[in-house]
Amino acid sequence: MLIYIRVLMFFVIIVLFCCNNNYCQEKNKVDSLIKVIKSVKSDTIKIDACSQLFSIYEFTDTIKAKLFLEQQFNLSKNIDNSKWLAGVYTNYAFYNEDKSDLIRAIEFHQKALKLYKENIALPIVKRSKQISACYNNIALIYGKMGVYDKALDYYLFSLKIDEILGDSLWISVSYTNIGIIQRKLGNDDKALEYYFKSLKIVENLGEKSRMSTCYNNIGLAYQYKKEYDKAILYLSKSLMIDEKINDIRRMSGCYNNLGNVYFEIDEYDKCIYYYKKSLDLRYQIGDKEGQSSVLGNIAALNLKLKQYEEAINNAKKSNLIAKEIGVIPWQSSAVAILSATYDSLGNYKNAYEYQKLYKSLNDSMFSIESSRQIKGMEAKYESEKKRKEIELLNKDRQLQDTEIKQQIIIKYAFIFGFILMGLLVIVVYRNYRNKQMANVILSQQKEEILTQRDEIVAQRDLVTEQKEHIEKIHKDVTDSINYAKRIQEAVLPVSETARSVLGEHFILFKPKNIVSGDFYWTTKINNLLFVAVADCTGHGVPGAFMSMLGISFLNEIAQKQEIIKANQILNNLRKEIINALQQKGVQGEQKDGMDISLLVVNTETNECQWAGANNPLYIVPSVIPNESEESSLNINIAAHENCSFQAQNDNRELIELKGDKMPIAIYPTMNDFTNHEFILHKGDSVYLFTDGYADQFGGNNGRKFMCKQFKEILINNMHKSMPEQKVILDETFENWKGVYDQIDDVTVLGIRI
Repeated sequence: MLIYIRVLMFFVIIVLFCCNNNYCQEKNKVDSLIKVIKSVKSDTIKIDACSQLFSIYEFTDTIKAKLFLEQQFNLSKNIDNSKWLAGVYTNYAFYNEDKSDLIRAIEFHQKALKLYKENIALPIVKRSKQISACYNNIALIYGKMGVYDKALDYYLFSLKIDEILGDSLWISVSYTNIGIIQRKLGNDDKALEYYFKSLKIVENLGEKSRMSTCYNNIGLAYQYKKEYDKAILYLSKSLMIDEKINDIRRMSGCYNNLGNVYFEIDEYDKCIYYYKKSLDLRYQIGDKEGQSSVLGNIAALNLKLKQYEEAINNAKKSNLIAKEIGVIPWQSSAVAILSATYDSLGNYKNAYEYQKLYKSLNDSMFSIESSRQIKGMEAKYESEKKRKEIELLNKDRQLQDTEIKQQIIIKYAFIFGFILMGLLVIVVYRNYRNKQMANVILSQQKEEILTQRDEIVAQRDLVTEQKEHIEKIHKDVTDSINYAKRIQEAVLPVSETARSVLGEHFILFKPKNIVSGDFYWTTKINNLLFVAVADCTGHGVPGAFMSMLGISFLNEIAQKQEIIKANQILNNLRKEIINALQQKGVQGEQKDGMDISLLVVNTETNECQWAGANNPLYIVPSVIPNESEESSLNINIAAHENCSFQAQNDNRELIELKGDKMPIAIYPTMNDFTNHEFILHKGDSVYLFTDGYADQFGGNNGRKFMCKQFKEILINNMHKSMPEQKVILDETFENWKGVYDQIDDVTVLGIRI
């Protein structure tokens, strides 16, 4: 027992070390930027450093973020160049948007837009890009407020500029944003058309973050078209990218969208699971708009499940936040839920009042005039685009006419050459004097360039130093996780000696990352063989930490001689996990735990016990019954609940014992786990597994593998040896996965009696 405690303590130290390295990396960057502000003379470099510090603290420390924003503003006023002040106004807009003061955010974006339009000293391409970005930012906020006519108008302004500049990335952004407005207006096919245009561009550019946005939006469009498999596929693609780049804001959006899909297909456990993950992240980053949206979704789920009190509480919270930040769509959604809930309770007065409020809010979003403007906006854009093309053709003709005139002028210029010679002398003299003046100006500019060069060299050295530091941190973290893998393998029964108690068997163990959230466990005490396969919450380092806890507790429980029943082991394991994680069942608490399948076999009598938390057990009998007979195995377990039979070709059968719908963790329902008792015969095969194999996306259509195909593989190959079955399962999984990423840890354990 002391060995396992030491292993767990060492694993905790590794996790803390990784977290500390990330903290040090962030702190070093902050210290470097503050050093630049204090030591560098150039105001423009100081302004850039202040802007970076604002971005670092924007979502974590609003007081420091505002402090660096004000410092950036004061420095910008000292420079006679409006582009720096425009950049400050843009940051002020982001700051107010983060605080959900959307009207104020629009005002600052408009100030920045005005300065960029007036700053004719800025190069035309750079100025046009900044103007396009301002249009896009303003449109985003109008979209949040539900003012879709103005949002579409500004998006089309932005797209027009990006097409003239040939800026592929921002053309993609505009396509995406126009698609979002089309989806909110119910034009799902039109939205998909814009989303796929955007996706094609960012795939060519290799922009991972933008690809995530496109996948997310495509998933939403398929959801509204009720093509749920495609919706889950594209939303999962988006979530995988967001998790890799650790974009918490995008992750919270994906969780919410997956919850909405599972809501529509009536998978309520997964629905509330994703809603709560999304809400936790929204609170973490202070996203009030997101909080209002997710609370409204949870209220809708409460209403569907007839949890009326919870529906009213969550809907009121959603409405209060939406009203505070001025987001009309979430207000409208919340009061609609309140009206429907009070109607279901028979409180018709409140139902009527909220229905009137809903109608008022809905009318303000979709007035007759707004709808007319929206329908005509795209036609107006296409007309404007054609007009520009005609203007370009006319300019080409004008250029041709100009060239002809120039040829005529050259012809006559030869005649008047002698007259021009005199003028040429005058011009040469004037050029000589201008050259002398230019040399004076160039010498002054040379001094400025040398000063700027020294500052650039200093910045380059700083960046090189930071790069080397980051590379060292990355190597240290990777080495730590690889060492953690060795620790995890040390407690898994990977050696032949440890696994010899299983007899003829195979174990297919494929972690998604370096370390795994799945684990398998076995031990033999006297004539009782204990075997378990479990799937912990998450994967990677967090999942591996949970697996270490699970193995440690199972070893401790198995040593207690009085605990010999499978369900007693799971009951005790659940109690240990809840105590270790200090779970209280309060709202917003992390629901860490595991799903597990646990089998106990008396190796002398072949009498078996089994219990499962969410995970099932498959049994493939060795004897093929005649048409007029029932297998002896059926007789032994037919009286138990949760047994299902699946007939296959050649009269073979697979028996499935379904686990209790409870995890090994805190849960609203925590009854004792069911203990299934039955007798196996020599040659019978049993399979314990996690959901990673059946849930893998792949094949020609990017669908899940599903349990049905998994069962067919087991039945069709039951006559083969256990090592052969492992090879078949592994090859089938890899062929199915193909080009898709593995989405979860995979564990399958088979035993032949």
